[in-house]
Amino acid sequence: MLGYQISIYIQNPGQTSYELMLPNESLLATWVSNDCSLDWLKKLETSGKAEFVGGIGYPDIYFAKADDILPLILPKSPTDLPPVLADRPPGVMYFDEKFNLDKIAACPSDQMLQIEAMDQS
Repeated sequence: MLGYQISIYIQNPGQTSYELMLPNESLLATWVSNDCSLDWLKKLETSGKAEFVGGIGYPDIYFAKADDILPLILPKSPTDLPPVLADRPPGVMYFDEKFNLDKIAACPSDQMLQIEAMDQS
């Protein structure tokens, strides 16, 4: 395994199950990592703040409320990395980071999000 591409989307209105190929307009953030673990996402799942809804790595899909995800992807200042990227194990690198800060800031805290973790093998 080479790592994961993580993509975080706003769910479509009325969406109750995962949908692949959500429109780019709903994309809040995406990045590629050589990290082969999803520890941050697994911690959310274990604490009941994220729900695994399907997949076998191509992609794995989770649902979570914005108020549990946004603090992880919103930098504390314009020069900071988002916390999910700043708190990384030694040797872990990130590539192709795209964070739509305007959409993230405007996202309601009760909005449901779809998180996709695509195995990069």
